[in-house]
Amino acid sequence: MEWNWPLSGAVSVPVTPSGITINLGGSGNPPLEQDMLEHVGSYGRQIGWLCDALEVILEKLDRFALTEADEKALKTFELMATSTRFRKSLQK
Repeated sequence: MEWNWPLSGAVSVPVTPSGITINLGGSGNPPLEQDMLEHVGSYGRQIGWLCDALEVILEKLDRFALTEADEKALKTFELMATSTRFRKSLQK
């Protein structure tokens, strides 16, 4: 099923055995994306795993060699990681 929400592009909503998945049109390969969600993990889980792994690397990084733009990018990531941990803590 596909329709357009106001001020948006096409939105497809495939109904699967595991429920409903909303695809806002950003995937170049919707079947692969659906497979990843079902067999790897939800977007939230994937983001959580990436945050955990990158935080390990950041602990060992020599930040003195970074440019101002690099430091800004890392601070943005760290804010996202902190927000992710906070949102996860609300669910426990």
